Amino acid sequence: MYSNINNKTTVIISTIYFTTALLFLINEILKLHPFLTYLGLLRLFTLIILYLYTSKKKDYIYLGILIFVIISNILFQKKTNAYLVYGTIAYLIYRFLTFILVYKSIENKKALPIAIATSPFLFFYLYLTFLNEKIFSLGFFSLFFNSLIMSFLGGLSLSNYYLYNNNKNVLLLITVILFVMQNLVFLLQKFYSFDGPFEPVSIILNTITLYIFYRYVLLIEYSET
Repeated sequence: MYSNINNKTTVIISTIYFTTALLFLINEILKLHPFLTYLGLLRLFTLIILYLYTSKKKDYIYLGILIFVIISNILFQKKTNAYLVYGTIAYLIYRFLTFILVYKSIENKKALPIAIATSPFLFFYLYLTFLNEKIFSLGFFSLFFNSLIMSFLGGLSLSNYYLYNNNKNVLLLITVILFVMQNLVFLLQKFYSFDGPFEPVSIILNTITLYIFYRYVLLIEYSET
């Protein structure tokens, strides 16, 4: 891969990313200081710096994904229904950009394998979306479209992994599985009043998923050069 992917500076930035995430997690569990909640945003900005340093072919879609991740995180910190709706919209844009990036990068774009692989994800997400009446009053359409996007992402990753079992598609499948787990935790947090117990789990999943997806994007760029 690129010569600077495993050099000293990259290791330092990656260490800062995971250290910041760890401190953010500890603060979430122990409630040490409200100011330390901004470590979550610092972690995301660190990932942007890491990508800009290690990538020789900057993908503006991926940078847009990270920007909307940051926006959604800021909005979700506000504990009101209005900000929850706005945050969900930003989250939807983040997922939509993710779908575009993944669709551009995959080998298989045949409709039938993708449709077959999408169906279990679609059933799972629609079941969760229609399960709680609170969702109908708080950004239902955003969550509905998010369910569709995540289902298609699941179908794309699963069908490509089955047809083309290579390192890139393994990373993509792992990323999407973690996305699914993260979405489940998100729904439990925001619409089923399980915010406390699941917040540390959400931080861990988010940190790992974003990093693996970052490595997937670098692998795409490497394969195209």
